[in-house]
Amino acid sequence: MSIKNSTIVVASFILVGRFTGFIREWLLSSISGANAQTDVAVVLFTFPDLIVSLFLGGGLSTSLIPYLGSLEKQKKKKFVRQISIYVGLIFFILALLFSIKLDILWNLLAPGFGHEVKKEANNYFLIILFCLPLSSIAGVLTAYLNSKSNFKIAASGNVLFNIGIIIGLLLNIPILLRVTVGIIIGSLLRFFIQNIYTNLFKNNWKKNLFDENLIKKDFIKLFLFNFTFVTSIILMPTIGKAWASTINEGSLTIFSYGNKLIELPLGIIIGSLSSVLLTKLTNDSSIINIIKSIRFVFLVTLIFSIPAFFASPLIVKAVYFKGQFDNYQLNELIAITKIGYLFLVPRVMISLFSTIFAARKKQKFLVPVGIFMILLTNFLSYIFSLSGKLESIAYANGITYLFASFIIYILLNKYISKKINKELIT
Repeated sequence: MSIKNSTIVVASFILVGRFTGFIREWLLSSISGANAQTDVAVVLFTFPDLIVSLFLGGGLSTSLIPYLGSLEKQKKKKFVRQISIYVGLIFFILALLFSIKLDILWNLLAPGFGHEVKKEANNYFLIILFCLPLSSIAGVLTAYLNSKSNFKIAASGNVLFNIGIIIGLLLNIPILLRVTVGIIIGSLLRFFIQNIYTNLFKNNWKKNLFDENLIKKDFIKLFLFNFTFVTSIILMPTIGKAWASTINEGSLTIFSYGNKLIELPLGIIIGSLSSVLLTKLTNDSSIINIIKSIRFVFLVTLIFSIPAFFASPLIVKAVYFKGQFDNYQLNELIAITKIGYLFLVPRVMISLFSTIFAARKKQKFLVPVGIFMILLTNFLSYIFSLSGKLESIAYANGITYLFASFIIYILLNKYISKKINKELIT
């Protein structure tokens, strides 16, 4: 399948995934609007995938796909099984550790939450923690499916997870219990469906599983380089939500609703292309392919972001027409959505550039940039949050994306090819 056709397939599934995510957010806003309980709900239903993305996420995909290409065909499934077992055990231990120190998690994810709010949500949080092993193995299965160019099933993971949450939200029970039940359903649904298509855990899959250790130092080294930078990208919205929780009650929810509107084009443009391009560029990472990818992604993002910026009030009101917001909250949501679209181009280009570095196995040059992004966004968020305005947090994120995109572009020309800038401007 060509890059164009593969991208269309993945984009279609990501669109459905983002749409089900919209339904999830829309249901939550229709049921409770934006308040302390919805702030907790947002933290709960984003937590499993957030932790898995932080520890695995794109770092695993950008490591596993090129590494699998170097293995013999008969060893590929065994390697993925070994990774899955180790990852599942690691995340089970993480869940146990997190359950002992829940206050540390709350302080990292939502430092603005009061004691009573956290106390009410603790039992639900404990239940959700033990969805981590399933979610982590699903992350491995997704990376494996992408490596086999089975993009449809890989991209359906978010759809299945969101369907589970939607089912939970439709139940006539307390809101936090709805979210908890939904996460359990979504985690199970995603794992079992993806496992059916990978055939990794069927029949005699345990036989001779560990007679040869296929997880070599080269793979671990590759993963660690990817992990550092990709984690910084994933952390950016989470850092924003954490600082948003210090503004007002319901601010974390508003920030999350606005971010959802940005994630739709972000997921379609770069999520689909990254999954496809990483596989294709691993096989042929020629300068011509890199130039074509940069031009195409830049133009598509620019064409979308300009009208979206001006149409932000209409988009927000159309999507959240049943949201239980007051006028101040609605204006905040419109403001942070506009800011998100304003900085959409650098945000997308960062993801694309990191994919190019991954295809060339030169991720180590991005490690300092990832650390810089985390430090800068926290510094700017602290300074800007003194104004007491939610949009200031969105500006802190956006400015960080802008600076980071310029730095990575310079590194791209230095370590990938000096011809890139020359070719792009001619």
